[in-house]
Amino acid sequence: MRGKTDLYDLIHSLSKTEKRYFTLDAQKSGKRTSRYLELFKVINQQEAYDEDSLKKKFGSRLADDKTRLYEAILRSMRDYRSAKSYAARIKEMLLDAKFLYERGLYEQCEDRLRLAKELAYELGDNLAVLEVNKEQRRWWKGTRRRGYDGEVRRLMAEKDTYQQYLLEELHYLDLHDRLLMEVIKNPQRLADERREALRAEYEAFLQETAPTSIQGRLRFHQGRAFLYQLLGDHDKVYHHFQAVVDTWNQNPRYKSEEFYLYIFDAANLIHAAFSNLSEYQEVIPDLLNNLASEEPHNFHDKKMLFQQVAIYRLLYHINTGDFNAI
Repeated sequence: MRGKTDLYDLIHSLSKTEKRYFTLDAQKSGKRTSRYLELFKVINQQEAYDEDSLKKKFGSRLADDKTRLYEAILRSMRDYRSAKSYAARIKEMLLDAKFLYERGLYEQCEDRLRLAKELAYELGDNLAVLEVNKEQRRWWKGTRRRGYDGEVRRLMAEKDTYQQYLLEELHYLDLHDRLLMEVIKNPQRLADERREALRAEYEAFLQETAPTSIQGRLRFHQGRAFLYQLLGDHDKVYHHFQAVVDTWNQNPRYKSEEFYLYIFDAANLIHAAFSNLSEYQEVIPDLLNNLASEEPHNFHDKKMLFQQVAIYRLLYHINTGDFNAI
């Protein structure tokens, strides 16, 4: 922990369900957790962080208790989230596979690696595919089963493909981040001279076609949307944010895994429609209804979704003069 309020901030960021899960999880460990469980309850009841009152109650061991409680909460939340996180399941299956391999249970190890890779494919997680690929090659080299030569060659070819996907993803991530920084620095309309300079700087990007990998495609269209926002082409901003949302919807597992990022992109699409009302005012109700119909899996995503929909519904009714609907 960096600061005195880190533990307080962490506890008060938890939903009621998460707090209940942690409390039940901590109680399973018996008496040794009773002290920091009491600390958890006291801090949870504080409206503002009060270090002095905690020192009076918990004495000289407060710093140690706070550290242990902080780590226990994070450990418990890892367990809580892992059942709902595909990325966490991939990591767990990789650990399972290593354990099974060390015990000589090679068929069971192979099954875990296969399941991990199938999930990595669905998520479009290029790095995870490469991690599983490495473990599968170790499996084949260690077991020398029939077909060893052909299978290792196939895995080597797959490694080359996904290494390229990863480089592609990182390339477009760099472009995305540079353009986002430009958008943040230049919230107002750019002068024509600066627009032309940007167009020349990113001419190669404007000539490229969308990549095939999920991550690369998302960053490509996000970056293009930011660039066209800087260039003042609102129609193309909308077009590329629509492509971003389409990519999310075409990959439901990844959308579920990173739902809060999807909310931002869906909100960016709605914002792009507001930026060109003469063209897109009629589609805004459908965009809002589509976003409102989503079903997040956790409290924080539900809260963020509600906020975005409420804000843009209010803006829509103000822009259309429909004050009775507010």
